[in-house]
Amino acid sequence: MTGQATFGHLIEGAVPKHHHLQEKLDLFQDWMMEAKRRYNKAVHELQNLKQYKNEQPVIDLEQQLAGKLIDMKVMDTLEHKSFIPPQHLMVIDATLTMPGATLEAEYQRWINMINAMTAFCLVEEGRPAP
Repeated sequence: MTGQATFGHLIEGAVPKHHHLQEKLDLFQDWMMEAKRRYNKAVHELQNLKQYKNEQPVIDLEQQLAGKLIDMKVMDTLEHKSFIPPQHLMVIDATLTMPGATLEAEYQRWINMINAMTAFCLVEEGRPAP
């Protein structure tokens, strides 16, 4: 006699319970896959952050040594100076000025930045009026 013939009534009765367990197992597997996806995404973002922290200072230093303090995207924006108030341009210029070679030159750079920010604080926010 086979197991099916002997325990058939038990196996048939277990099918609905098994079906319910299968649904729970499927749901659990979906949760597990979503958790793995989020974990892998977080690991990938962490690796990108570590790579950025290792490489970006070198890139910034190379740009500074080459005299390029800002990237091309920013340069393209600054080329449309007619849309930027002059006080804002003064702040940008003071911010991007290379540090002075002497202590007096550095103090003057700081003073210029303070003056540019003071002038900029008087400008109202929003687009310039036509």
